[in-house]
Amino acid sequence: SIGAPLVIGWGRNDRVCFPNQAQRAMELFPDARLHWFERCGHFPHWDAPQETVRLILDNSPRQIIPTTAAAPIAHNQILSGARALTETSTRPLPSAAGQ
Repeated sequence: SIGAPLVIGWGRNDRVCFPNQAQRAMELFPDARLHWFERCGHFPHWDAPQETVRLILDNSPRQIIPTTAAAPIAHNQILSGARALTETSTRPLPSAAGQ
């Protein structure tokens, strides 16, 4: 039994787990919510890191406590890190959609 709401994220351009397989995932987890990453392949955390972080944070407790950190990390700190990562990247991230 899963205690928190389950969200399944799926890339519309996924070439590993094809989008039509999302129906099977929803059959296995009927209480889940399906989130489509519209312009993503198999790795939405690479193709759309900010959207991925936002989806995770919107469906997580208000503070996340990593196992290696001494103190909880607030959602806005995580979002700031995701923004900085995407803004300072000098090379394109790999995309399953572009393969």
